[in-house]
Amino acid sequence: MHITDELRDTVAALLRKGSNKFILPRYQTLTDNQIETKTSDTDFVTIADREMEYFLSDALPKLVADSWVLGEEAVSLHPELRDDVAKGMVWCVDPVDGTRNFVQKNSAFCAMISLVQNNMPVASWIYTPLDDTCYFAATGKGCWQHKSEIWQILALHNCDRKHPELIGTATIRGLDGDKREAVRQNLKAFTGRQFIGCAGVETILLITGMHDFLFHTRITPWDHAPVALFAQEAGLYVGSTPSGHKFQVDQVEPLLAAPNKNLWQQLQEAIWHNAT
Repeated sequence: MHITDELRDTVAALLRKGSNKFILPRYQTLTDNQIETKTSDTDFVTIADREMEYFLSDALPKLVADSWVLGEEAVSLHPELRDDVAKGMVWCVDPVDGTRNFVQKNSAFCAMISLVQNNMPVASWIYTPLDDTCYFAATGKGCWQHKSEIWQILALHNCDRKHPELIGTATIRGLDGDKREAVRQNLKAFTGRQFIGCAGVETILLITGMHDFLFHTRITPWDHAPVALFAQEAGLYVGSTPSGHKFQVDQVEPLLAAPNKNLWQQLQEAIWHNAT
């Protein structure tokens, strides 16, 4: 699908409008009855998540013919919806990414949208409400930043650090048993590992050159369609791990992004040592 400037701008405007109406008024003002938990005591959903997703789920299908919305909160209530993510044109929506941070009054949160065609992300948007900045990527078009009413292309990722001095994020959620423990021990050698708790903010750190790698083990369409597309368009090497396959939105295998193929292979070997 050809991604037009008009579509880019319209989706960015929706993210800004929805954030101003549903997210920013709740930042640092949430009451107990506006916060719930899902799969664990730290897996939060708020009134902001639900209202933002409802707003976007109504608006987005009107922009692309025969498209539909797969939202994080809808899937939490109806997991079977995720089974169709590889079919047709799908808007993957994370209404508040980093909800735990949002609840805890931490600034590391954002809103994310990806347009997926036949299981591959073709366009993605990340919006950070607190500084009114939108990031955009589309297949073959690079990564862009919109701030102060101007779109500017971002430079390709350039890294002069070597493993293990690389800076980035890595999680082990979704791994079990001996494999989880092996990876956990291996990651202790990553002295530049940081903890952000928001895939979108981690992606921004990647594409702006502040981080060098990202390793995520629990993969979701709404988080990782944008992660994979932005990283790819920023010039990083992105692949499923340990197989090395190209990312697809319906995958469950962990995702690794690194500055180049050589460093990707080094990181993969270090992460999975004694784990496979």
